[in-house]
Amino acid sequence: MKEIVGSLSEDINGLAAQEEDIRKSLDSLQGDLKVDSKRKKEINDYYQVRMKEYLASLSVNVLSAGDYKTFDKQIRTNALGSDLPRSLLAQYFAFLQTMAKFNPSIACPLVLDSPLQQEQDKDNIGAIFRFIFSRVLPGQQLILGTLTVDNAPEGVIPANAKRIHLTDELHLLQKTQYTDVVNRIGKMHEQTLAAE
Repeated sequence: MKEIVGSLSEDINGLAAQEEDIRKSLDSLQGDLKVDSKRKKEINDYYQVRMKEYLASLSVNVLSAGDYKTFDKQIRTNALGSDLPRSLLAQYFAFLQTMAKFNPSIACPLVLDSPLQQEQDKDNIGAIFRFIFSRVLPGQQLILGTLTVDNAPEGVIPANAKRIHLTDELHLLQKTQYTDVVNRIGKMHEQTLAAE
C-alpha cells in the first residue's frame, strides 16, 4: 500500500510540474495575444482612415463609418446604384494601401475590370479615373479594362500608358484555347476556390 501511495504521489507531482509549465506557456502567449490585438487595432484604424478619405474622393456619401468599421466587413448594405462600384473601388484601394503599409512586399499587378459600372455620370467618371491613377502603388503595374476612356479628364491617364484595343482579331484568349487553359490551370483554380 505504501509503494502504491508513493508511486501515485510521484505521478501527481510530475503532472503538477507539467501543469505549471503549461500555465507558464499560456501566460506568455497572453502577452502575444495582446500585441496581436494592438496590431489589429492599428491596422484597422489605418484602414478606416483610408476608407473615409477614399469615399470622400469618390463622392460616396451614403455609407456610415459602421459600414466599414472593420477591414473584413464587405460593403453591400447602403451603397446602391452608381455608389456601389465607387464604394467597392474605395474599399479595394483601402485594402491595397493597408497591405502596403503593414506588409511591405513586392506588389503584384493590379487588375481592374470595368470600373465605370452602373452608368457613372461625367463627374464620377473623372473622379474614378483620377482616383485609380493617383492611388496605384509606386512601381505597381496597373491593368485597367474598360469599354472607353473617352470621358477620362485630360492628362489623367499617364502619357506612357500602353493602350491595347481588343478587336475581333485580337482577344486575350481565343475560344480554341479555352480547353487547353482549363486543363492547365483548372485544378489550381478549384483549389483556390476551395481554400476560401
